[in-house]
Amino acid sequence: AQVIVSVKEKSASKDTVYYSDEKHIEVPIVVIQNEETAGLAEVFSAALRDTGRATIVGTVSKGIGIGQRDFPLSDGTSIRLSCYEYITPSGEHFHSVGIEPNFVSVLDPEKMARFDTLSDEEDDQLQFAVQKLKEIAGIE
Repeated sequence: AQVIVSVKEKSASKDTVYYSDEKHIEVPIVVIQNEETAGLAEVFSAALRDTGRATIVGTVSKGIGIGQRDFPLSDGTSIRLSCYEYITPSGEHFHSVGIEPNFVSVLDPEKMARFDTLSDEEDDQLQFAVQKLKEIAGIE
């Protein structure tokens, strides 16, 4: 089994490590991420990258590598505290720095502003990812 993510708890004496069940298919995978990719999406990208299952294209992710918990108070309110940090299979602490892509591909700001209506052909990051996927798969 391969490590997917480790969770370092502030109050725990050791990290909790999560493993894959090793059931997977052998197909090339390319993950697209950008500066809005955050939290568990970053864990997903890093796990696929670090285990050799995928190539990441895009820009550096947001860098939200911590988790929070709510603690109820006696007056019915609660307080939210950061309690743990996600660590990638390669041991990377990505909070505040993000996950680096294997290949940088930036979507033009004008296109990003109309992302919801962008056609596949206009999406430069998608086209770059498709080209990388074809290279990895040995197509074209």
